Amino acid sequence: MIAAGLGCRAGCPVADIVAAVRRAAAENGVAITEVRALYSADFKASEPGLRRAADALGKPLLFLSTPT
Repeated sequence: MIAAGLGCRAGCPVADIVAAVRRAAAENGVAITEVRALYSADFKASEPGLRRAADALGKPLLFLSTPT
């Protein structure tokens, strides 16, 4: 399974996130169709750019708990 881990600053434009995922996949010889899901830290759950990027890419967006 191929997953993409995402981090971004607050307010990051959707187009930038989508472009970064596509570029990372291409640079690693991975078709975007092979990417099964996008992941980010749970404290980014309210970041609309991440949700919109996931929608644009047609991928689920999952949030991982950060250690305390």
